[in-house]
Amino acid sequence: MGMTITAKAAGAQAKGGVACVQVKEESIETDPRYAIDVYADFAKAIRADAEPFVKPAETLAVMRLLERCRREAGRILATPL
Repeated sequence: MGMTITAKAAGAQAKGGVACVQVKEESIETDPRYAIDVYADFAKAIRADAEPFVKPAETLAVMRLLERCRREAGRILATPL
């Protein structure tokens, strides 16, 4: 299912138009043997005083990245959708 975003769809605040963007939604099959229940794994790590699958440093790195994205996108007041 695709969607095209045009200057008209972006609203009156679009300056100079908006490049069309094609959105494609698809499913990718994964091997269930590699699935991890991160919540169960986290609980197990707490109980056993072990390292969880998702390391705290990785979580903090993602949080810092999200915060930087929010700061740098501060000028965006509304999404065009």
